[in-house]
Amino acid sequence: MTYCGLDFGTSNSLCTVEQNEGKGDITYITFEGHHRNIPSAVFYPDGELDSPLFGRAALDHYLEGKDGRLLRGFKRLLGTKYFSSGTMLTARNKLKFQDLFISFIQHVKRTAERQLDQEISHVVFGRPVRFSSLATAHKSGEQDLHHIAHQIGFQHVEFQFEPIASAFSHEKNVQKEKLAIVADIGGGTSDFSIVRLGPERKHLVDRTDDILANSGIALGGTDFDSMLALGQVMGEFGYLSKYGSKQLNLPNWPYVVASDWNKIALELYARQTYLSMKNLLPQAREPEKLQRFLQLIESRKGHHLLKLVEEAKIELSDKEAAVVDAFFLESTVHIPVHRALFDQAMGDKISQLTQTITEALLAAQLKVEDIDLIIMTGGASEVPIVQQTFLDIFPAAELSADNKLGSVCEGLLYDARRKFGKSRV
Repeated sequence: MTYCGLDFGTSNSLCTVEQNEGKGDITYITFEGHHRNIPSAVFYPDGELDSPLFGRAALDHYLEGKDGRLLRGFKRLLGTKYFSSGTMLTARNKLKFQDLFISFIQHVKRTAERQLDQEISHVVFGRPVRFSSLATAHKSGEQDLHHIAHQIGFQHVEFQFEPIASAFSHEKNVQKEKLAIVADIGGGTSDFSIVRLGPERKHLVDRTDDILANSGIALGGTDFDSMLALGQVMGEFGYLSKYGSKQLNLPNWPYVVASDWNKIALELYARQTYLSMKNLLPQAREPEKLQRFLQLIESRKGHHLLKLVEEAKIELSDKEAAVVDAFFLESTVHIPVHRALFDQAMGDKISQLTQTITEALLAAQLKVEDIDLIIMTGGASEVPIVQQTFLDIFPAAELSADNKLGSVCEGLLYDARRKFGKSRV
């Protein structure tokens, strides 16, 4: 029997296993060479179902302009009505979203098994506190993932909240009992947990009493990408520009779709989207911008543009300004973006995060000053305004941001050891 921790993320996924069971040797499965993470992306060359590419290979083929369809950020479909539907890859090939999940997670499993040279039968999956803003998604998202796991051959499937897993990872460095708020700011969700940590507690199998509260919101890094795209990039493609004698704004919804990783594949390339915008071209006050947007749709470069926006967002973590170079268009467009404007546009999102943090404190019946430690994990926790929000709310707490990208998956393996270790099988 071999077990693993599997952090299936909206943007990236990781997998950890234990070698020399009982000795605590944690191994990260590597993908595409030496990478610990694999982008949660699948590319179907020529729209064919039988030869998908995964991770960086998927992104590279798409960005190189190879014919096919890229799907990314699909974790957000779990627990929603879209999970049971699908999308047309070509006029004759329809992809069921369940099959998309199966192929990607199976690829992760098989990669791990090749490196271990043995089958992995038991798994602890990380899961967000909320899969989406819908109340029904809380249970149905886990049920969807549980069904997929059994479909690909996992015999025993358990789940752990992603922020709780991160807390388990950080606990090894805690010298005395502390109350921690764990913030997992991922690609699609933000989860907050208040947890009691301590050196005498980390070996306990049942940590239920140490989890004082959970809260979560379907808001994460991909939403931040959308805010940057709409706030500072899509204007060069006609967003908020005028048309007609009444000087009306061009329809907002196609630009909202083009700024959403998940909706690009579902809606941007639909014929009706293209035609609805093309019909407005003769009346557009800035026709060159709308023509640019039509070219974006025709060339199916929506994900390409959003990838550049994501890279600019990351660059803004260290700089005050960056440039989105839309070099894939007939005439390259250089679009400057600024951190100050991004922070300003993020105001509503930050308010939502703050409210969700407050919900966790109220549920735990704690005050701000009771929190000793802030644990931040997930790639989107690098956004400066997000970090500053926590420092402002908890000014007396210590900030721990070690192993931001790997702490969840490491903690999932600790949890798997508790649940599946030899003494409990």
